[in-house]
Amino acid sequence: MESYLKEMEEHLPRKILEELQNKLKKVKLPKEKKKELYKKFIREFYSRLMEPYEPIGVVTAQSIGEPGTQMTLRTFHLAGVMEKNVTLGLPRLTEILDARKEPSTPSMTIFLDEKYKKDLDKAKEIADKIKSVSLEEVSEKFEVDPIENTITVTLDEKQLERFKISYEDISSRIEKKLKLKTETNSNRIVVYLKDQQKRGIKKIKTKLEKLRLSGIKNITKVLIRKKEDEYVIETEGSNLRAILRVEGIDPSRTYTNNVFEIKDVLGIEAARNAIINEIISVLEEQGIIVDKRHVILIADALTRNGEIEGVGRYGLSGSKVSVLARAAFEVTIKNLLQAALSGITDPIEGVTERVIVGERINQGTGTVELFMRWKKPK
Repeated sequence: MESYLKEMEEHLPRKILEELQNKLKKVKLPKEKKKELYKKFIREFYSRLMEPYEPIGVVTAQSIGEPGTQMTLRTFHLAGVMEKNVTLGLPRLTEILDARKEPSTPSMTIFLDEKYKKDLDKAKEIADKIKSVSLEEVSEKFEVDPIENTITVTLDEKQLERFKISYEDISSRIEKKLKLKTETNSNRIVVYLKDQQKRGIKKIKTKLEKLRLSGIKNITKVLIRKKEDEYVIETEGSNLRAILRVEGIDPSRTYTNNVFEIKDVLGIEAARNAIINEIISVLEEQGIIVDKRHVILIADALTRNGEIEGVGRYGLSGSKVSVLARAAFEVTIKNLLQAALSGITDPIEGVTERVIVGERINQGTGTVELFMRWKKPK
């Protein structure tokens, strides 16, 4: 290894050095020029590091909070011909930072493998296979007969053929899930209710309409798009664990906007990266540019304990050691009263609590104590 590369290893993180080397491989440069470029890169790297005791948390909060006030409250975006609702703007940012278990509009972007991605018919085949199909979608009408205590479902032959669902599949599904007897008559299925179910006949009709016959749970809509030279399936609804088991899916590129699902299936590191990607995409869609390192700091804070926490009372703000810092955020009396009853002491080390008691904060110039001995000139 060249001597200047060993020097680079001492100064730069390995990942950054590898990325730089990969990019320089594509460009033919003399050895001296390369050496000069590496030295310049080290200077640039150090010029972008934070100063010691820089209040980076405050800077991060400001860099996202200030442009966040300029964000629109536009909640939905309709993508393509088929409606695909996607929450955007401030509502989506709030969802991520509050660590809500379910996004208001969960969606997935499903990439296909080499065998399927360039064939539209095969892409349609997978789309039909993963879409959750209810009995209502393959039916023409539901007829309720309260006297005979039956519900007659007239089926749509074309839809049954499209989703490859048979009469036997529907009958067995109704009998298994709703515990009701059925009878097939031409293109109709008659569902017999029990005597005690007469009063709840409307509820049973609704259950029949929503009964899932095939496909993957929660995937309510599918939309095939062409991106560059391949077909991609976009969905409304999300079920990452089930989707990754489908043949023809490329698991390395398939993505969901449900951060908790990513954490459960792929782990906390993957969830951290998803939080970064989601926040940046929301900001960029609004035309707001924020330094990526500030977003990374927020993602690190939200996932620091191996779980996804919000910034609110039950997350970051509520888990602070300082009683005064917790009281300054929310439920002031409750926090102070509990601390007084429990005899909790506050070390007064953070920014919030030091500001409250009128102390100098321990960041920036507040970390330095300067004394000067001055002699009177003769």
